[in-house]
Amino acid sequence: MLLIDTTSTAMPFGMIMKVCQSGVNAGFSMIELLVTIIISITLLAVAIPSFKSSTQVQQSRAEISNLLNDLQFARSEAQKEGQTVTACVSINGTSCTTTAGWEAGWIIFSDSNGTQQVDATSDLILRIQKGWTSSDAITTSPAATPVTAISYSRFGFALKMASTGIVLTLHTTPANTSATRCLVLDVMGRQQIQVANQAQVANQGAACL
Repeated sequence: MLLIDTTSTAMPFGMIMKVCQSGVNAGFSMIELLVTIIISITLLAVAIPSFKSSTQVQQSRAEISNLLNDLQFARSEAQKEGQTVTACVSINGTSCTTTAGWEAGWIIFSDSNGTQQVDATSDLILRIQKGWTSSDAITTSPAATPVTAISYSRFGFALKMASTGIVLTLHTTPANTSATRCLVLDVMGRQQIQVANQAQVANQGAACL
């Protein structure tokens, strides 16, 4: 039997009991620990998809804005130079291609003969955009074949474009409707970014879907 000297001045008996009780109550029980782990897992399950969706939205917004800015630049250069300027899909940064989409990269060049192909003897490449590092892709509508070149006249009008204009739609991978972005172009040279299911503007050839 353990005897405790309650008359000792080293530590009062009451304090000894409090220390013993605090030792019993300290820390988490197994049930409390399991509950904490389950709550943490649940919160992560909710937060991770939301974070991923937010990241996709930011990325798609930056990608489509980059394309918009370069098309605005092409239109501005056409008006400034007084000649046709073309933006086209380009994989190598020196020539146009019809076998890839805008996500593969593009170039902007002074298209002196209006062929939507770079003539090394007379055309000057004004800007080069490398392909995206993401797996996002752009589709064209309404069009039987993808539109891989867009030209602007010295008056700022879009050349060789259907009267209803075109819609370049950026889709993310994996698919996320909230991150879908569309670049709406018309023959007057106007450009507008839309989100999925946004109301169409006048004479818009296709919806942003």
